[in-house]
Amino acid sequence: MTNNRIWSPWAKRWSLDPQIVFLNHGSFGACPVAVLTAQRAIQVQMERSPVAFMVRELPELLDRARGKIARFVGADPAGIAFVENATSGVNIALRCSRLCQGERVLVLDHGYNACLNAADAIAEQAGAFVDRVALPLDDPDGDLLMERLDGARTPQTTTLVIDHITSQSALIVPVERVCRWAKDHSVRVIIDGAHAPGHIQLDIESLGCAFYTGNLHKWVCAPKGAAILWVAQEFRDSALPLTISHGYNDISGDLPPIHRQFDWRGTHDPSAAIASAVALEVMAEMHPDGWPGIMAHNHQQAQLWAAELCEAIDGLEPLGTPSQRGAMVTLRLPQTTGFGQSTCRGVHPLQDWLWHHHQVEVPVFPGIAVDETWFRISSQLYLGAEAHLPLRDGLHAWQDA
Repeated sequence: MTNNRIWSPWAKRWSLDPQIVFLNHGSFGACPVAVLTAQRAIQVQMERSPVAFMVRELPELLDRARGKIARFVGADPAGIAFVENATSGVNIALRCSRLCQGERVLVLDHGYNACLNAADAIAEQAGAFVDRVALPLDDPDGDLLMERLDGARTPQTTTLVIDHITSQSALIVPVERVCRWAKDHSVRVIIDGAHAPGHIQLDIESLGCAFYTGNLHKWVCAPKGAAILWVAQEFRDSALPLTISHGYNDISGDLPPIHRQFDWRGTHDPSAAIASAVALEVMAEMHPDGWPGIMAHNHQQAQLWAAELCEAIDGLEPLGTPSQRGAMVTLRLPQTTGFGQSTCRGVHPLQDWLWHHHQVEVPVFPGIAVDETWFRISSQLYLGAEAHLPLRDGLHAWQDA
């Protein structure tokens, strides 16, 4: 990675393909080589003596990693369970909420599709209902959002599933204010913080939510399959994983109930969760100001790229206001692309075209409004100051086509 216009000096810490300009960290993250090496060492340790690892060593390894992650996100480790991803966390939280017939669940129209599906499916099984609330695009203080939540709430509303940072629109939601509102109306809050750990400063305990789930494989740069679910005290004794295992009737020892339930869910590879603590350290050592410096760098670089792209491409505009954006920015294209639409699991044709013709990986998707097309840029340490220029050139070529 010798092109310092596209790649930063930090890029050598990753194994990313140097031929592809990777502006899509937000989708699946990217794990530094040192973290993958640490994960592989854990796997070797596991396979060297599988029984000793699973029975004797694993509990302490998980506790040690959990403690470091808990400090990073501002949460009591006794309330944290490792899960595979934030989608699993939302599913678990919804099931733990034990919806009853006739109850209503509020969700955002900008919610992640998989989590919206989970809300729909679990509510349907319970005879409950899901109401969608439109997230305002330009609402820096959250006033419009609070009005819409008030308008959508009914006496039957018991649960709210809300993103901390939305996926497609990349907007930071004022969850602190939302949680205060929810407490006043006896509504439990499930926060989908898939993009939050390592992206923005967190103090989960202070939010006042019932459940908080966040991926570690995205902005913490842990291996794939590392995420957390934090559960408030009142729900910890009843929180169950999607796979019920030995912890359900295990009353031995002094483990918190949530750890008994979640730490052992059958034979699986726990190396990603354990290595997530290594990722915290590896990333922090890269920047002279540690994690605060990483977050500030990524935020500032993403905002600068967005401004320069908007200046270069007529009609291009970012969603939201500056205070609503972090290390990701979603921009609205000035016209429909003419490339057609993607499916929920497919790749948008424009995204594929940019990848094939300009070697740029950037997510493109239909906007919330009809006939809108959005794309989202993500900043991470491995990218150089001019990593957005190949995207600019590709969009110019698209406009001229």
